[in-house]
Amino acid sequence: MRILFTSDLHGDMSAYRAFADRLKDFDLGILGGDLMEEFLPLEDAIGYGLKDPDLVEELHDEDYDELAELDKAVDSALHDRSSINRRGLELKRKDIVAILEGPRKPIYYVRGNHDIADWSDSGFLTNIEDRKIALGEISIFGLRDRFRKAVSTWRYSERIAAQVDRSTILVCHSPPYKVMDLIWTVDRRSHRVIQAHVGSRRILKLIHKRHPLFCLCGHVHEGMGIQGNVINGGCHRQRKFVALDTQSREVDFIEW
Repeated sequence: MRILFTSDLHGDMSAYRAFADRLKDFDLGILGGDLMEEFLPLEDAIGYGLKDPDLVEELHDEDYDELAELDKAVDSALHDRSSINRRGLELKRKDIVAILEGPRKPIYYVRGNHDIADWSDSGFLTNIEDRKIALGEISIFGLRDRFRKAVSTWRYSERIAAQVDRSTILVCHSPPYKVMDLIWTVDRRSHRVIQAHVGSRRILKLIHKRHPLFCLCGHVHEGMGIQGNVINGGCHRQRKFVALDTQSREVDFIEW
């Protein structure tokens, strides 16, 4: 079975179109979360007719604070379903679903820390969070995760672990701890820029105990790569998808 995998597309429509085009040569697709952002970019708000482009200049006076406006946009999307941001996200989600259903190939996904739109099963698109999908000799299982300040809060349980075995492809948004999970961040005490591991210790425990066939993840864009049977497919910074062959166990990165 040939699988096309990617993660962290963050609403990039050109990436979705490329993924759908490539998917025609594969048996199925997998998306590892962060399907969109939690706010609607200005150009999308204008494109969906939610903002008048002639008024944008008037909104950005000399006191315009881009970060403050971004915080407002995120807050409105999270808490006000009737807001421009939330309505726009739902419109964009429908456009993305239409693109993904074009190849008429099954696509399985989990959500990431940015995903607040109302994602659900739709035609060829299936949410696999806490669900095991049998595909002949292999299976796919997705972790249902929650995040606090972009850090996974998933809790290990034997009930979930029992869903994973050596023939299972585990799909999760967060990478396991110390596996392609290094980011640059600012230390709160010293205010110096440092590197830190942000992966999940509990996901690492699950992998060590249950030995899945592969673990497909994303989240840390800088970590895109392969380490053992763990594949970080976060392509937000690199124009590459992951091609995986379950019979030969071959894994390749293909450009788009």
